[in-house]
Amino acid sequence: MGFELDCFWCVRAGKDPVDYFQRFPGRFPQLHIKDLKPGYPPATGEDSRPGAFTEVGQGVIDWKRILKAGLEGGMKHFYVEQDECDRDSPESAKISYTYLHNLTV
Repeated sequence: MGFELDCFWCVRAGKDPVDYFQRFPGRFPQLHIKDLKPGYPPATGEDSRPGAFTEVGQGVIDWKRILKAGLEGGMKHFYVEQDECDRDSPESAKISYTYLHNLTV
Protein backbone atom coordinates (compact mmCIF):
# COMPACT_ATOMS: atom_id res chain seq x y z
CA MET A 1 0.00 0.00 0.00
CA GLY A 2 1.34 3.42 -0.93
CA PHE A 3 0.66 6.77 0.64
CA GLU A 4 0.89 10.42 -0.31
CA LEU A 5 3.08 12.31 2.15
CA ASP A 6 2.11 15.94 2.72
CA CYS A 7 5.45 17.62 3.34
CA PHE A 8 4.00 20.89 4.61
CA TRP A 9 2.02 19.28 7.42
CA CYS A 10 4.83 16.87 8.21
CA VAL A 11 7.29 19.75 8.68
CA ARG A 12 4.68 21.90 10.43
CA ALA A 13 4.26 19.10 12.98
CA GLY A 14 8.02 19.15 13.64
CA LYS A 15 8.74 15.95 11.70
CA ASP A 16 11.24 15.33 8.91
CA PRO A 17 9.87 13.89 5.64
CA VAL A 18 13.33 12.44 4.87
CA ASP A 19 13.04 10.32 8.00
CA TYR A 20 9.81 8.81 6.69
CA PHE A 21 11.37 7.97 3.31
CA GLN A 22 14.27 6.27 5.03
CA ARG A 23 12.17 4.39 7.59
CA PHE A 24 9.51 3.27 5.10
CA PRO A 25 11.13 2.98 1.64
CA GLY A 26 8.67 2.49 -1.18
CA ARG A 27 5.63 3.49 0.90
CA PHE A 28 5.36 7.07 -0.39
CA PRO A 29 5.08 7.00 -4.18
CA GLN A 30 3.28 10.36 -4.07
CA LEU A 31 4.43 13.58 -2.49
CA HIS A 32 2.26 16.59 -1.71
CA ILE A 33 4.31 19.77 -1.61
CA LYS A 34 3.60 23.28 -0.43
CA ASP A 35 5.96 25.56 1.47
CA LEU A 36 5.95 27.02 4.99
CA LYS A 37 6.67 30.68 5.66
CA PRO A 38 9.37 31.55 8.20
CA GLY A 39 8.16 32.32 11.70
CA TYR A 40 5.82 29.36 12.16
CA PRO A 41 7.35 27.00 14.73
CA PRO A 42 6.40 23.33 14.80
CA ALA A 43 2.90 22.73 16.11
CA THR A 44 0.38 19.94 16.10
CA GLY A 45 -2.53 21.95 17.49
CA GLU A 46 -4.57 24.63 15.85
CA ASP A 47 -2.74 27.84 15.05
CA SER A 48 -5.13 30.74 14.68
CA ARG A 49 -2.63 32.85 12.71
CA PRO A 50 -3.52 32.78 9.01
CA GLY A 51 -1.03 32.76 6.20
CA ALA A 52 1.49 29.98 6.93
CA PHE A 53 1.54 28.88 3.28
CA THR A 54 3.87 30.27 0.64
CA GLU A 55 5.06 29.33 -2.83
CA VAL A 56 7.36 26.33 -3.15
CA GLY A 57 10.95 27.52 -2.77
CA GLN A 58 9.97 30.71 -0.95
CA GLY A 59 9.71 29.22 2.54
CA VAL A 60 11.77 27.24 5.02
CA ILE A 61 11.34 23.70 3.68
CA ASP A 62 14.49 22.17 2.14
CA TRP A 63 13.02 20.85 -1.11
CA LYS A 64 16.28 19.72 -2.66
CA ARG A 65 17.00 17.44 0.31
CA ILE A 66 13.42 16.16 0.50
CA LEU A 67 13.00 15.49 -3.22
CA LYS A 68 16.35 13.71 -3.38
CA ALA A 69 15.36 11.44 -0.50
CA GLY A 70 11.91 10.98 -2.01
CA LEU A 71 13.33 9.80 -5.32
CA GLU A 72 15.68 7.42 -3.49
CA GLY A 73 12.74 6.20 -1.39
CA GLY A 74 10.45 5.41 -4.32
CA MET A 75 8.59 8.68 -4.99
CA LYS A 76 7.07 8.64 -8.48
CA HIS A 77 4.81 11.69 -8.49
CA PHE A 78 4.54 14.98 -6.65
CA TYR A 79 1.73 17.48 -6.52
CA VAL A 80 2.01 21.17 -5.78
CA GLU A 81 -0.74 22.87 -3.82
CA GLN A 82 -1.09 26.14 -2.00
CA ASP A 83 -4.02 26.47 0.36
CA GLU A 84 -3.73 30.24 0.64
CA CYS A 85 -1.98 32.78 -1.58
CA ASP A 86 -0.68 36.26 -0.84
CA ARG A 87 -0.62 36.84 -4.62
CA ASP A 88 -3.14 35.96 -7.28
CA SER A 89 -3.29 32.22 -7.99
CA PRO A 90 -1.65 32.19 -11.47
CA GLU A 91 1.30 34.26 -10.21
CA SER A 92 1.66 32.00 -7.18
CA ALA A 93 1.60 28.87 -9.37
CA LYS A 94 4.23 30.39 -11.68
CA ILE A 95 6.60 31.08 -8.76
CA SER A 96 6.33 27.48 -7.53
CA TYR A 97 6.71 26.12 -11.07
CA THR A 98 9.78 28.27 -11.82
CA TYR A 99 11.48 27.19 -8.59
CA LEU A 100 10.82 23.49 -9.20
CA HIS A 101 11.69 23.69 -12.90
CA ASN A 102 15.11 25.13 -12.03
CA LEU A 103 15.79 22.84 -9.06
CA THR A 104 18.39 20.16 -9.66
CA VAL A 105 18.21 17.05 -7.53
